[in-house]
Amino acid sequence: MNGRYAIPRTVWGLSLLAMGLFVGVGLVPGLSASLRDHITALLIALIAALTCWYAFRTARQFAPEEMPGRVWLHFSRGLLLWTAAEVIWLVYWGDVPTPSLADIPWLGGYGFLGASLLVQYRLLQGINPQQERRAMAGIVLAIAAGAAFLTWGSHQFNPQEPLLGLFINMVYPLADLALALMSLWMIRQFGAGRWGRPWLALFVFVVADAVYAWFESAGFYDVVQSLTLIADALYFGAYLVLALAFYAQYHLVKRA
Repeated sequence: MNGRYAIPRTVWGLSLLAMGLFVGVGLVPGLSASLRDHITALLIALIAALTCWYAFRTARQFAPEEMPGRVWLHFSRGLLLWTAAEVIWLVYWGDVPTPSLADIPWLGGYGFLGASLLVQYRLLQGINPQQERRAMAGIVLAIAAGAAFLTWGSHQFNPQEPLLGLFINMVYPLADLALALMSLWMIRQFGAGRWGRPWLALFVFVVADAVYAWFESAGFYDVVQSLTLIADALYFGAYLVLALAFYAQYHLVKRA
């Protein structure tokens, strides 16, 4: 398989236009905060749905019994849950509680992404069930311990924030980082670069979720408009990068 696919300039142009539109909404003078938040939430839900659609299209290029198809099917299901979370966030009007109902599918999506990575590891190198359970338990415990430590530190500076909301917000960037680092390790170990594009795109989510967690825990999000726009634009950009990664992955697999 040729491991390269050049994304057309038209697609790059549309991506830049979408990013410009998102930032532009945040800069429109006189637009109420609630309406601005609703429009940006709608744009995020749309780009999440587009990403999910291309992920499922990639999975359908393989027969159900093929391991690569299972990799992308699990990834697609995780993105489907993330899209559901974005839709739930969209229907909130006004202040979104912390935690919220949207956190349920967001956290659930990581389970499918982890399963996708595990299937990909099996594809590259065998692993027995006992090793799987130990590895997964270790990763989950490490994420939980790291999130608990960061929650404790953040709570010292902003004791008004609910502990559960702080903890969940800290879990997101750590879970993104764990998935991205594991995928990077597999790419370096096994030379599976053609499978790595969507996984490496998760590094952008690490930055986006970390910035959001920082601003939210510090009390800046939805208070300082410029910082809110930066956090939201990074998050929209993370989905955009992931959508481009799956667009390229789909056409690469289809051409093979």
